[in-house]
Amino acid sequence: MVDVVLLELEGVLFDTAALRRASVRDACAAHGISVAATETDVAPGVHPRALVITAMARSGRDGDHVIADLIERDAERAFLHRVSLGGVALQPGSRRFVDRATANTRLAVITRARREEADALLRLSGFETALSCVVTADDVIDPKPSPEGILLALERVGRQRRAPHAAVIALEDGADGIRAARVSRIRCVAVGPVPPHVAMDADAYVASLAGHTPATLDALSLPGRERVQ
Repeated sequence: MVDVVLLELEGVLFDTAALRRASVRDACAAHGISVAATETDVAPGVHPRALVITAMARSGRDGDHVIADLIERDAERAFLHRVSLGGVALQPGSRRFVDRATANTRLAVITRARREEADALLRLSGFETALSCVVTADDVIDPKPSPEGILLALERVGRQRRAPHAAVIALEDGADGIRAARVSRIRCVAVGPVPPHVAMDADAYVASLAGHTPATLDALSLPGRERVQ
């Protein structure tokens, strides 16, 4: 039985990909990097900085860490501005999943988003009351694929009641999150448009959370069960 579900906000609960790319595009343009260079094919589940680094490399300006830091900061501000103006779409099934999971499962977030970004997303969606804890990029030194965020979340959740690793499932949308779960010896379900070669490293894969509960994901990710649904 699943006691704790660890969630990535972006890609699992929220569809932020287009907003992230648009925000990086605007920030890059402000620093003289062509808009075309921001139309990247970066895989799902990467930190927004990866979009910045890829765009800079395609413009021949890779290696300039100062400019990368400035663009990343400006992109974060642009992202928050877009969220405040128009909100952000939920991934299919995410609200129903959260509503049903809170009945008998503890939910915790480990996200690549910054604290201010995570707070804005959770406030707009109303998800914050359903969560036992939220671990953001500002809470860790080493982001995913490091297991630091997962271990911190489990330590915080465990202050109330310890959860054996076998009773924990991570829901991730990319390679870094899946690796972090594997290093932590936590089962992981890949969610969304994850490339097949990446999803294979997870314990199971679902196209979305629509129609799923912690119990269905538990059954799907057990050793020897069907891994794709």
